[in-house]
Amino acid sequence: MWKAIIKSLGGANPMELPIDWRPELAHPAVSQYTASTPDLVARFKDFNLGRPYAERLKPFNFLLEFYSKRPDEAARQGLLKTSDDAKRQLKPISAYSRDPYSMLSKIHDRVTGRPVEQRWLRTYAEALRGYHLHPETKFLDGDYTDRGPTRRRHILVQAIEDIGKEADKWDDEEPLTVDAEFTVSYGVSSADRQTMLTVIQSISKRRLARASKVSTRSIPSDEAAADAMAVKEFRHLFDVASALAAEDRETHVSDQVLVQWISEQVWKRGLTATAEMVDYDAANLAKVLAGKRALPTRLRKRVNELISTDG
Repeated sequence: MWKAIIKSLGGANPMELPIDWRPELAHPAVSQYTASTPDLVARFKDFNLGRPYAERLKPFNFLLEFYSKRPDEAARQGLLKTSDDAKRQLKPISAYSRDPYSMLSKIHDRVTGRPVEQRWLRTYAEALRGYHLHPETKFLDGDYTDRGPTRRRHILVQAIEDIGKEADKWDDEEPLTVDAEFTVSYGVSSADRQTMLTVIQSISKRRLARASKVSTRSIPSDEAAADAMAVKEFRHLFDVASALAAEDRETHVSDQVLVQWISEQVWKRGLTATAEMVDYDAANLAKVLAGKRALPTRLRKRVNELISTDG
């Protein structure tokens, strides 16, 4: 897959990756995992109900997990006949075999126990479609539509939160695609909680409420209100506030570059000529250069256009 992605970069449209370069890509996608904990075994209680012991799923049994088609894929292939079909979220599994495709006739839904036909299963091509556009959040310039070299992302640690990633076997949950909030939080120290509150308070309530999709009343104004909040809600506000604060820092750095470019133009052309070039009032432009006024959005857009045109 990676070789195909790298090869596509030299093509006319690297955003489109053909998924037909091996016949196996048309086979149903399948993974292997182990029922290694009581919780995983308990998820098959409906399947085990009424079955003799020899046919039940038991601790440490190997299993095969297949993947059901998404509603849009099923719709394109004419599989959705009723509204109930669109709501079906199949969880196809089968007993383990060294030859996974010999088990295609024995696949069933682990929740209902009903057989699952092969036409409902995603192929490797369907599972991998769009994988080459998957964002790489650990690096800059690694978003969906970005291409070319990435850059190191510098991390600013604002608080430390202890989680149960190892003790709670967080990695064991991944094959079954359970709730992303499975990780157990053991909280943060009072000092770090105060740091998190400071970050939250650095963003206006209205802006933070809009970005985090909560009411302004739910945003803590002091330490007592923050302590009364649930850890999950407080962490959500902190994550959103941190992202907004990072955007503000990037905008500030970018604006400094733009102001420096305007200053160079004023030195070359004079204030009046530069103001005409950027289509902005000369008196207000002088205030921007003196740091008495923030760079307005309209001026920022205009200067970026000029810099882009000028190369």
